[in-house]
Amino acid sequence: QEASSITTPESGYFIAQPDGYENAIKYEEALELTPEQFNSLEKSETPASAVGKIMGSYSWYIACVLDAKDAVGMAEGNRATLQLTLSTVEELPATVAAVNQGKDGSQTAVIFRCEDMNQHLAGFRSQRLQIVVKEHSGLRISTSAVRFADGKKGVYVLTGGMARFKEIVPLYAGDGFMICDPNKGGLKAYDDIIMEGKDLYDKKVIR
Repeated sequence: QEASSITTPESGYFIAQPDGYENAIKYEEALELTPEQFNSLEKSETPASAVGKIMGSYSWYIACVLDAKDAVGMAEGNRATLQLTLSTVEELPATVAAVNQGKDGSQTAVIFRCEDMNQHLAGFRSQRLQIVVKEHSGLRISTSAVRFADGKKGVYVLTGGMARFKEIVPLYAGDGFMICDPNKGGLKAYDDIIMEGKDLYDKKVIR
């Protein structure tokens, strides 16, 4: 069969398989997308003559709908990392481009602007993702191990058969755990933290 050429009015990423959502919302209207509009998006029938589509802009959007409580703190201009389930693209840097609350206030549409593009990203339409807006690194400890001594927050560690109190400087508190600054306070990596016990005090002999 003789090869034929295909011409387009603009340059960009060529995607071989249109999926019917190309006209669901206009690119220039993406930042106005509401939860109600997102939940009612429908695809149209793809013409049999369609051989592909062109992604004309290297700046593109990912839209998602969150429970309103999960969108608290999201603000236009904030940086975020999107963790995808694509094995070829695990993390995607993005910027919050718009935050649109739904009519009843229970849901919020968050639109992220992305600048990275490759053949794998160009081919996906929907994807499960996690949104990372801030990361903390340090020593993770259980909140059940935290004690107070002389007005200071810390933990007891087992050293040479004795309980020694080591002050901690929490950076973040999660569900049942804390992330502590490894460079402040006395706690170090691999310290043997005493998780439970009564009447603990510094230099108490543990048998």
